[in-house]
Amino acid sequence: MIAFCTYRPAPPASHQAPSIRLRCRDFVFVAFNFLTEKEASAVYNSIKSLTCKLGRIEKLYAFSYVPQPPEKDLDGWNIFDYKKEFARQGVTKEAGWRITNINADYAVCYVFDEV
Repeated sequence: MIAFCTYRPAPPASHQAPSIRLRCRDFVFVAFNFLTEKEASAVYNSIKSLTCKLGRIEKLYAFSYVPQPPEKDLDGWNIFDYKKEFARQGVTKEAGWRITNINADYAVCYVFDEV
């Protein structure tokens, strides 16, 4: 939810600490002060690499999960029937809902920017 990230290195003659300031999309502002330029620069570059030019959608996942043997053998995605689950929740044609597979691969909402 980061809208803008600013790296502020410490001016050579001042006694200010280097900092990174984040502005979030919900207008929350966060400032991080660092003891050294090296730390501030490393964190800024890390934020930049994780939020710009992703390369693959997996970097947007909140976590990474590798199932253990009992669960791994089940292949849960093939067991799960989303149409039955939607019907259980009342998402049906009769209720005015429509289910499509138009954007199943997220090609419409995700753009790769290769360099």
